Amino acid sequence: MTGPWSLHHARILGDWTSDLTLLTNGHDPNGDDRADLAQRGVKVVDGVVLRLDHVDGHASLALLEGGTKVPTEVVYLNPQFAPASPIAALLGCAMTDTPLGPHVTTDAMGRTSIDRVFAAGDLTRPF
Repeated sequence: MTGPWSLHHARILGDWTSDLTLLTNGHDPNGDDRADLAQRGVKVVDGVVLRLDHVDGHASLALLEGGTKVPTEVVYLNPQFAPASPIAALLGCAMTDTPLGPHVTTDAMGRTSIDRVFAAGDLTRPF
C-alpha cells in the first residue's frame, strides 16, 4: 500500500485473479477494509517492504521488514505522482492534493491561479 487508493486498486485487481496479496507496507487498513478484502479473497500481509527480488526480470519475492518472505509472480504498484519540476510551486500556483498525489489547479482553459501562467498535460491531473 502507498495510501487509500491502494485499497481501491486491490479491490479492482481482485476481479482479475483469485490469487492476490496486498502488502500493507507499513499502512494499517481499518477493520472494515480488511473484512471487505477478506470477503473478496484478497490476502493482507502486514509489514514494510524492504526489497523486491526478481529472476530474469520477473518478480519472484517480496522481502518484508522482520524477514517475512512473500512469493510473487506479478507486482502491481500504486505510486504517488508528483510534478517533475518545482516551477509551478515556486511561482506560487495553487495545487490540488489527491490520493494519487498533487497537481496544478487549472480551469478548463489551463489557467492557473497566477495571472498569465498556464499549465497543461500531466501537470494538471494526477495520472
